[in-house]
Amino acid sequence: MIMPSIDIIDNQDLLKIQLEVPGISPENLKVIIADHTLTFKGEKSKSHKNEDPNYTVWEIGYGVYQRTIPLPDSVDVARAKATFKDGTITIEMPKKSEAMKHYRELNIESI
Repeated sequence: MIMPSIDIIDNQDLLKIQLEVPGISPENLKVIIADHTLTFKGEKSKSHKNEDPNYTVWEIGYGVYQRTIPLPDSVDVARAKATFKDGTITIEMPKKSEAMKHYRELNIESI
């Protein structure tokens, strides 16, 4: 199983998760949210049969991609959306309005 690389951006009003999925078409991707867990699944198929005995390096990964990420209670999963562009899938989840009321940035004081 291949685990895609991710970036997570968490700010006052939005949680954004980006997953790198090079070589996978959107038709072979699934994003599932259940029980405050985001699960991403995909499959990268070989584009050709590897019957050439002269391969000296074979690093391109093929197979099933999967990644599971726990979600905070503050996100509104009902308003989540996913987009795909240039081999990256982006999942955006707005924060619930009551979660934004409790957001506060602290000043750091030198002592």
